[in-house]
Amino acid sequence: MSALDAGLLLLGLVVGLTLASHGAQKAFGWFDGPGMQGWTSAVAGMGFYPAAPFATAAMLAELLGGLGLALGFLTSIAAAMVVAQSIVIIFHVHWRHGFWNTERGIEYPLLLGVVALFLGIVGRGLLSADGLLSSPLSLLSGGLAPGHSVVPPMTVRVALLLGGVIAGSLALAAPRLAHMRRSPDRRGKRGDRVGKRGAAR
Repeated sequence: MSALDAGLLLLGLVVGLTLASHGAQKAFGWFDGPGMQGWTSAVAGMGFYPAAPFATAAMLAELLGGLGLALGFLTSIAAAMVVAQSIVIIFHVHWRHGFWNTERGIEYPLLLGVVALFLGIVGRGLLSADGLLSSPLSLLSGGLAPGHSVVPPMTVRVALLLGGVIAGSLALAAPRLAHMRRSPDRRGKRGDRVGKRGAAR
């Protein structure tokens, strides 16, 4: 164990449990949270349609992603989930408010997203589930059986995080696409009403 492992443990626990607590607010209504019903209504108010899948995805990203970072279990996958969620929160909710958290700006979600990205690249170190599971045979054999690892290589870690960025970007575009789909329908209905009024005259 090194000082780096201890630092990664502290960082993962603080950020991971913070994210998981937000997920618990949404999922179970804990810590004065809205619960799943209230959270789904909030997501619908943000323009995401259908609201239930987006609300569930956001809740799972925070709850499971946060727990994954805290435990250091499948860290890169957990980080990718948090990165995707952070992109949506930053650009859809907080961007127009500027930087500072006191003004509902991007400061807080940006910090969580960057830390998740860092942990996804670097890993959680030896003091994590990934570290303990990486080479159980090596531990049992006194280090004579190296090479067994559940931590993916760097290229896979980067690919997973890029997948999180892409997923977040696609989710971010969902409200605009839903609005574009509804607009022709509204125009068509207005056109029908105008036509009916003209025929009546």
